[in-house]
Amino acid sequence: MTENPVRITLYRWAGAWGPFKVSIPCGECSLTVDVIEDTLQHELAGIPVKLEIREWLSEWWRPLRFGGWHAPIVVVENRVVSQGRALNRGVLTEAVIKAFLF
Repeated sequence: MTENPVRITLYRWAGAWGPFKVSIPCGECSLTVDVIEDTLQHELAGIPVKLEIREWLSEWWRPLRFGGWHAPIVVVENRVVSQGRALNRGVLTEAVIKAFLF
């Protein structure tokens, strides 16, 4: 097992790029944040995790290298586990445990 925290990055529908700015909040992104936080407190308690929440439009090119196109994009250790819809708790749990053990 590893002592390093598992890296989770959420790219949410927010930010600005050039003349474009996201001004309408994303319900799926808000729900994804809630799912991540709750899962980390319960199912994944005891596993070291580093969560980073970023604005998709301000950094749209970052998730592209992993195949992420549509916010909300959830990346666990450089692998897209969910995009374009609210996150499934089981998918996150499985990805984090797999990253932690291997």
